[in-house]
Amino acid sequence: MGKRKGRGSKKGGDKRSNNTRDDSWGTARDDAKLNDAFAQYYKRIVPAEEWDTFIETLLQELPITFRFNGLLQDGSPATVLREDFIKTHCAGSIEKPETVTAEVDNNRGEGILKFDVTGPHQMKWYPAAFKMTIPKLVLRKNADYRALHEYLKIQHVQGNITRQEAVSMVPPLFLDVQPGHRVIDMCAAPGSKSAQLVDMAMGPPHLPGTTEKDTGIVVANDAERDRAYLLCFNLSRIGSPLACITCHDAGHYPHDPDTPLYDRVLADVPCSGDGTLRKAPDLWRRWTPALGVGLHATQLRIAIRAFNLLKPGCRMVYSTCSFNPIENEAVVAAMLQHVHGATLVDTTGQMPELKRRPGLHAWDVFNYRSKEYVESFDKLSEEDQKKFVATMFPPAAETAADLHLERCMRFYPHDGDTGGFFVAVIQKAPATEEELAREKTRAARREERLKEAEAAPAPTDESGVPTETGKHLIVDINNRTFIEEAFLPVVPDAPYIRTIRDFFGIGDDFPIANTVVRGQHSVNKPSKLYVVPPPAMEFINKLTKDKKHFMYNLINCGIDVFSHCNRAQETNPWRITQQAANLVGPMCTKRVIDMPREQLAGFFKYGIVGLIDRPDEDNSMENWLDKSVAELVTALSTGCFLVRVPCRWGKEYYAMWRAKASVATLIKKDMLAVLCGEFGVTMVMPRDEEIARHEKKRAKEAEDE
Repeated sequence: MGKRKGRGSKKGGDKRSNNTRDDSWGTARDDAKLNDAFAQYYKRIVPAEEWDTFIETLLQELPITFRFNGLLQDGSPATVLREDFIKTHCAGSIEKPETVTAEVDNNRGEGILKFDVTGPHQMKWYPAAFKMTIPKLVLRKNADYRALHEYLKIQHVQGNITRQEAVSMVPPLFLDVQPGHRVIDMCAAPGSKSAQLVDMAMGPPHLPGTTEKDTGIVVANDAERDRAYLLCFNLSRIGSPLACITCHDAGHYPHDPDTPLYDRVLADVPCSGDGTLRKAPDLWRRWTPALGVGLHATQLRIAIRAFNLLKPGCRMVYSTCSFNPIENEAVVAAMLQHVHGATLVDTTGQMPELKRRPGLHAWDVFNYRSKEYVESFDKLSEEDQKKFVATMFPPAAETAADLHLERCMRFYPHDGDTGGFFVAVIQKAPATEEELAREKTRAARREERLKEAEAAPAPTDESGVPTETGKHLIVDINNRTFIEEAFLPVVPDAPYIRTIRDFFGIGDDFPIANTVVRGQHSVNKPSKLYVVPPPAMEFINKLTKDKKHFMYNLINCGIDVFSHCNRAQETNPWRITQQAANLVGPMCTKRVIDMPREQLAGFFKYGIVGLIDRPDEDNSMENWLDKSVAELVTALSTGCFLVRVPCRWGKEYYAMWRAKASVATLIKKDMLAVLCGEFGVTMVMPRDEEIARHEKKRAKEAEDE
């Protein structure tokens, strides 16, 4: 998502006090009682007979919800993990279990606390998602739920699940993304919805260029630099090459007329965030009706730009986590009347198990200056009209009916024990004959430019070195500047490409045509190689040809597949990243060793293990690894190799490094700790300085021998 007040920005609802969660919720109840403005405002929208239930639900902590990443297909990792979770933690049933009482001591002198707890169960409208009403204090400290807590931590770090609020999962589902679609998430941070879109656009796991289904792309954009980097981190967990991260003001997102528009657009815009009161109780103190007024113009600008980026005949979703009609129906109504060919989609037949309310046709606007409610813009004083805009007010009754504003969807917390949300699905009319002719001309121009780019991917100097520097200055919405290096195509027959292919036995099935580096200095001597989806490669080739890298603030693209190890002086310096191990592994015919899965535990426990000629050391492979497998590892030349192990959905690959006297895992420490927990061992990996001394000592001994 983009910058917003009350929804994840530094000025908003994700701020946390130093109090515990229990203190925050006690304070929230007091703040809610004191915030008469909230009650007065929303009692005009929420039915009177439901108000007490509505407000009481808002004052309760949200249930824990998460979803399995990936598609639920026969034999897929997501399917296998989901089935195992149901057997292990749901007593074999997806139905909602009975509520029980759990006891916990929070060690604050309050004695034993009792909580009503409902165990995990599947959400009926989304088979990949599960829900549990277990307070976090119980999950952390009650012994009965310790295994569940550890499971969630392990699967999250491994990228198998995403913790996400239930109604936050809704907009991507109504967007109806299909494999091969070009998708953009206009205000994407922190990235949970973008991860959903990647799953939908990718289909079965494979590298770009290998099948027709993998021609899609998901552009995840955010206007703030730090939030764009957060997107990079969160999307890297799922290890998909389809994600591209950009940093632009969504309301002015650039588009080159010679590039295709998008099949799907998600505009989950910045908002006041009062639908998130259950996870951000401090917002009770700060909420005023003016919050929505201040964001309306920005939201409308983003919605119109999102529609303009959409292909004819395709759909977009506009959404907020606010109850405020000024941020919701008012924006949708104004957009529908401003653009050509937009209609609201009737979604009543989709996901019938998901309870929602129809959109509003009429609402009053609170004039925070005069402290009164106003029905129309004309009834404001001349001075007050400078603080409001006409699009904040409801359209005429006939216009509202013609626009079918009732097709918008409102999600109230007491309907499904969730947060609050607003979703509108908008369809763009099919192209006219004139528009089809223009698009045909653009398509021919794109094809011609692509052929030119493939023939001459980058201008070079007399020595053959590309002259495109690939560096450009980026200014985010807060006027913070930073420099990013552009993505540039690799030279297909470069020496380092041949080295990698020969070393790992990789054939022609590797998508070299979709491989890029970052910055001009990396074209001939790269530190990393990235694989990007075909639409992104077409785009990069065009930018390189036209020297338009400055036009798009591309922060990250695809997935880094190979990394150069600068410390390797006498061996092949290239290693396969663990992030890409499962993608590249099936293509490798060399340096792949099969191993029983349980014997991986020793590698994870020690991080660095000694070779079989060091039996006196605790971490020697001879002490815990089959001798035949250990001999295969020892026989390898120094450099990267892959360990292939069986798993419940086929095969898994883990990246290792064979040094002169030891073998090291190429897995980050936090992931190693998680894997140790999964395998039931305690990590005893030495500190960094001890690792360096160990390697130096063993290397010297190897030379002496």
